[in-house]
Amino acid sequence: MLSHLRVGFLSPHNPFDRQAFSGTAYFMYRALSQRGDVQARVLGPHRPPSRLRRFARLAGQGAPAVDPARLDLSGLDGIIGLAATVQMQALLPRTEIPIVHVTDATPGFIRSFYGNPVSEADERREVEVVRGAALTVYSSDYMAKRAVEELGADPARVASVPFGINIEVLPEAAPDKPPLDPLRLLWVGNDWGRKGGQIALETVAALRADGVDARLSLVGDVPRDLALPQGAERIGYLDKARPRDAARLTRLFAEAHLFVLPTRADCTPMVVAEANAHATPVLITETGGIGSLIAAGTNGRMMAMEAGPRDWAAAVRDLTGDPARHAALCRTSFDHAHARLTWGAWARDVTALLRRAVSA
Repeated sequence: MLSHLRVGFLSPHNPFDRQAFSGTAYFMYRALSQRGDVQARVLGPHRPPSRLRRFARLAGQGAPAVDPARLDLSGLDGIIGLAATVQMQALLPRTEIPIVHVTDATPGFIRSFYGNPVSEADERREVEVVRGAALTVYSSDYMAKRAVEELGADPARVASVPFGINIEVLPEAAPDKPPLDPLRLLWVGNDWGRKGGQIALETVAALRADGVDARLSLVGDVPRDLALPQGAERIGYLDKARPRDAARLTRLFAEAHLFVLPTRADCTPMVVAEANAHATPVLITETGGIGSLIAAGTNGRMMAMEAGPRDWAAAVRDLTGDPARHAALCRTSFDHAHARLTWGAWARDVTALLRRAVSA
């Protein structure tokens, strides 16, 4: 067994740039690099972003293209590719180095759940990579199962490992929650309709109609012309790259008694892990790969897609009605996030999978 795995990290997104791909490439590569048993190096022309490169990105200019024909693969035991289907399709015929394809959705899911078009060429490319890679790692059990059914993937070469949380420093201790009266709810989303913002609003209205002093903070995409009911507060977009915004978002997560997300379609929204990392349980729709993030009774609860605002309000009351039980749920949410939903946990599990692929 190799004492150190020499791993190439391949992605069209710059892993040195905290803002690229919502930070996922950055945090994934950093977690691999911080392991004592992994020597990781970035494949391709990526460099830490200078001020000029940051300006180019803001101006809409993408990162330099990754040319598979020019990649230096010397000395590598394995390759981990994040959202790199195009590059890996070109790379597979050139090397016998085990390749791990990391993704969070199948073409069929993107087409049916999000309504986004996927060309036949893109679908064929994904099939070729999934069947040719030593292993494909999805962010949820749900998506891994879809890959076997839709793409003809070999079940022995498919696995699932939840993604981690894209924040620089995780809370080391669970924050103390304020008293449950008033009841503090939080919604965060960048697509008001798809993320169920209206249902969240109507849930608060239902709670207040039942005599609960519920308050809802709305972060992200909230229509400016929307009349908010009593108890709802429009925070707007918060940029984690700005220290003031990041601190405010951290405070909102830490003070919330419950994170509510009546999402209509999602893969594995890691805002679940972010909430849990601040000891905030999650109430969320059962859809997509969310079942891989929620352990019922440990870090939250899932709701049926057809559940209405009064159903959501009843679930909120059930999860927060008993202070002792709610406090226990906050503690287990915090523990669950740190044990299962961090990039360190992801790197640990994927490294073990890659070791087995290399040995095979």
